[in-house]
Amino acid sequence: MDQYEMMDQEIRSKQRRLDEARETYQRSCSVLERKYDESRSKQNQLHQILEKSHSLFKHLLDEEEGDKTELTYQLNTIASNYSEQFNMAYRNRQRQLDQEWSQMEQAYKKERSNLEEELAQAQYQRRRLEQERGGR
Repeated sequence: MDQYEMMDQEIRSKQRRLDEARETYQRSCSVLERKYDESRSKQNQLHQILEKSHSLFKHLLDEEEGDKTELTYQLNTIASNYSEQFNMAYRNRQRQLDQEWSQMEQAYKKERSNLEEELAQAQYQRRRLEQERGGR
């Protein structure tokens, strides 16, 4: 194998590494998007359960005789506290996923930049070799 063929092989190898990095990044994006979707879905499910529970207990209270002001207030306070806890957990999860996304994106950009630079350098060396061959 002569020097020109070796350069061609190196360029193909670097291009393949760049393509693999891009595919890995795209798979990672898909995984994180699924995690975002799961987080939203769980948040919605928890709020639906809370709303159903609140409605059920409210209905039971409404059927009772007498002053229910304090019990209604307590029920609403409990439901509100749970709702706030669900929202806080959801926001924390979103921040965690945002941080994962940012780190993944930064790592990919760095890797891509390095690989593109290596590829450009190899292509430049091959062009130089072609010029030397043509000049002889």
